Amino acid sequence: MARETIVGWLNLINALGIGLIAMLLTVIGMIYTGVPVPEPLVPAIGVIVGGGYLLEAEWGISGRIRSTR
Repeated sequence: MARETIVGWLNLINALGIGLIAMLLTVIGMIYTGVPVPEPLVPAIGVIVGGGYLLEAEWGISGRIRSTR
């Protein structure tokens, strides 16, 4: 059960990372092409980054591995 939980959290953090990269590429592309960046997109990047760090800090992979030793 513990191994499945760790894999689940890894997948979630991985998905957050992929979302962040896609959003950053979108913003860079908008700036490069001169398209105005929608305001809600900028705080959304912060939410994704902060959420990833929060997940890692509170229920993160390293914490789960440490607690099983």
